[in-house]
Amino acid sequence: MMAQAKVADSYTGGSQRTLSSGVFPQLIDRRAFIDKIVLSIWGDKRTSPDNVRITRNRPIGGKNRNYARSERGVLLDSGNPYELRYGPMRRKGSLPPLILVLRSERSPATVASALAAIDSLCEDVSRTTVSQVELTFDLSGVSVEWLRKRVFTRARNFRRLVDASDRRTLYVGGRTSHWQLRIYDKAPEVVRLEFVLRRPFLLKIGINVTRDLELLRGVNLKSLIRIRRVNKYLLLGYVRRLEEIHRRLLRKWLRDLSFCEFSKRAKNCQWELPAGLFVPSRFDKELWRMQAQLVL
Repeated sequence: MMAQAKVADSYTGGSQRTLSSGVFPQLIDRRAFIDKIVLSIWGDKRTSPDNVRITRNRPIGGKNRNYARSERGVLLDSGNPYELRYGPMRRKGSLPPLILVLRSERSPATVASALAAIDSLCEDVSRTTVSQVELTFDLSGVSVEWLRKRVFTRARNFRRLVDASDRRTLYVGGRTSHWQLRIYDKAPEVVRLEFVLRRPFLLKIGINVTRDLELLRGVNLKSLIRIRRVNKYLLLGYVRRLEEIHRRLLRKWLRDLSFCEFSKRAKNCQWELPAGLFVPSRFDKELWRMQAQLVL
């Protein structure tokens, strides 16, 4: 069952709304935010961390596991949860001594909150690198299926899931890809579009240390995906020139396939689609506007 929480409008001073934990009403359709940060830290774990409330510390070691223990708790300044993994299971030097995972639950994760968390939990830090970031857009007025139909990308791996509550998830790209897109039902009338950016991709765009996360506002995400719509005027003119059997086939493909799949199928069949048949949608422009307003 989807967890519910009262979420305060801390950015606008507005009233509270009941939504899923981690959904911020003041950001929906307005601003992107960072939902998760994974940091690799070369330093020591503080024996008595400050500004945190530890809720659990348990062993997680075993065969094929990277770390021996996991400490979980809450950052008192933000109210967000954290996990600190420590005790590398491999020989010294092959893994960073600490892995810190920060999530946005009560407020969006920021560069300042990440730096404060490092200072609260760690000491004698010589180096910190960003291993993974989840760049998040919460949208209303669309569905997972609507977006699936319109996403254009060069990624080859697509996976669609539906859970017992009929909540849908679309994965674009693989779990080990340099980047991955997740689109899923996050809350009633809220669809989350989330870029999972992993270390190789982050290095490519110049993000290495925590403060580099500010570069996310200017990253060219259009090179990864675009959200398109059909130019109906061009489509009607094109359909009129087709034989009836091809018209029926084209209508079936447009009904059953995503626009990206349709374009690939048409190309394989050596159909010459008119230039400009698929053009940027309103939501394509909205995403990049939200990215420029990223909460940092």
